[in-house]
Amino acid sequence: MSALDGLLLLAFLAPPTPIRPEPPRRVPGWLPAFLMGATVFLMVAPMIAIWGFHRPDKPFRDACEASGGRVVPNSLAGDGPPRCRHR
Repeated sequence: MSALDGLLLLAFLAPPTPIRPEPPRRVPGWLPAFLMGATVFLMVAPMIAIWGFHRPDKPFRDACEASGGRVVPNSLAGDGPPRCRHR
């Protein structure tokens, strides 16, 4: 028996290749998009609501602008209550 015959014999005696497993089930495309959108909504909506409720100077600003004034900060740093400056 030659070397080629031995290699052919070993090739046919080798165990068969395993059957390819089934691919995993794909997640529907809308599910990750829904989860991401819900996460963004749950994180951003409270921030918008809190920002809307924490605007106590809005009536003051509206009244100042209605009387022809301009709202200016009390200091250069922008802290403290605003003032209404008329021209």
